[in-house]
Amino acid sequence: MKKEALKLFWVFILFILVWVIANMFNMNILWFVIVSVIAIRYIVKEKNLDRKDIITACAFGVVSIPSAFSAGFIPSELIMGLVTIPAYLGAMSILKSSNNEILLIRSEKKEIAISFSIAIGIGSILGVINLLLANYPINFSVKLKWFLDAINAGVTEEIIFRLFFFAICVAIVKDKKMSKAESVMSYLIMTIPHVLIHFNFETVDLGSIIVLFVLFGLPFAILQRKRDLSSAIVAHSVVDLIRFVLVGM
Repeated sequence: MKKEALKLFWVFILFILVWVIANMFNMNILWFVIVSVIAIRYIVKEKNLDRKDIITACAFGVVSIPSAFSAGFIPSELIMGLVTIPAYLGAMSILKSSNNEILLIRSEKKEIAISFSIAIGIGSILGVINLLLANYPINFSVKLKWFLDAINAGVTEEIIFRLFFFAICVAIVKDKKMSKAESVMSYLIMTIPHVLIHFNFETVDLGSIIVLFVLFGLPFAILQRKRDLSSAIVAHSVVDLIRFVLVGM
């Protein structure tokens, strides 16, 4: 394994250890502290952000935060909404002039339409699969909260646990084209930590991790890298919205 791929492997192991420590001490906030600290470091180091980057980051934070107040106050959703801002800015600081960039959104109208069509299609398919696998009882309801929660999940998780983690991978490989081993490790870093945060020591099992990785981690990571961030956010939000509306949870 080449030097950079080995470094990515150890980053992957480090994130597994973060999950272990966070569970040992019931401190999921540890993820957001680590992301914020690393992001601020790159923001200060690179000093290459412009007004558009800052406005975009704040917009993502603004659309994410309302879900924290949609049915009482949920501190974790507020924290995730706030951390989205430095996470996006930190990622842009690294990716801004990178050959491994992830687009925010396609520039041509036709390409935008294609991205959103793909995102809605993939999100709908995965949303139905999610319901079938979990065997949830149908409890149809339409609430503003469901839409706000879906937006929060799509925006915060795609930026914090995928976009930013990919940016870390780019910083490690030093902007060169990724080898197959490096690309594989980057996909694992973009997906497995996010999958693991849905489990604790009592509920984790290999089968569930594999299912979530294949069906609800890898497709979003591929969308980000092959299309753009916006399509991954839309697809992720659609998956959650289907569950919220049809199941009520």
